[in-house]
Amino acid sequence: MLTAKESQAIAAANPSQGELRATAAFTGPGTTVSTTTKPKHYVFDPEDKLPERPRPYIPKKYVGRMFDTRTDQTLQQQAELYGLETVEIILPEGLDKTRTDWGCVGLRGKFLKPGDREQMPVNHALQLVQSGRAVFVLDSTTKDDERKIAELEAKGYQFATTQRPAREREEFQSVFARKKSRNTWMSGVLQPGPGEPSTG
Repeated sequence: MLTAKESQAIAAANPSQGELRATAAFTGPGTTVSTTTKPKHYVFDPEDKLPERPRPYIPKKYVGRMFDTRTDQTLQQQAELYGLETVEIILPEGLDKTRTDWGCVGLRGKFLKPGDREQMPVNHALQLVQSGRAVFVLDSTTKDDERKIAELEAKGYQFATTQRPAREREEFQSVFARKKSRNTWMSGVLQPGPGEPSTG
């Protein structure tokens, strides 16, 4: 995705015929040509819908999980924590398919062009895939995992993750009940009863 400055630089380097004729007509001794822009004020629209984009394929074992890209971790630590995946760089949708100058930055500042592949920690791979600049390269292990998950889902198992906190989830209610009863018992032991001297 080009920034506004990059777009302006490309437009300035490749002026249209109309722009060339207008510049020639208005330039001459004592004439200055400049572009003026009037600042705009955009008001937030709460009903503004997100643009619909095709969802990239993400292996099911990563769907619904949180992956941080922390600056206090080395790439080796991220690889040990999340695992490794290989991605292939693609030309994002909306860009001219004949462009040969487009690319993106991979690990350690490598300039990657469409067709290049790089193995990287999963959190970095997901960022590239979700931004539309890359796709996952499925190896035999990933394909096998996907097949097993599909078979288990067909038998009724669910692999969807929930974003609800543990305190609101049914499967943890017995744990919190035990914890609460233990705290109640301990508070009765540690706190003196009426008429008892405090030990503090």
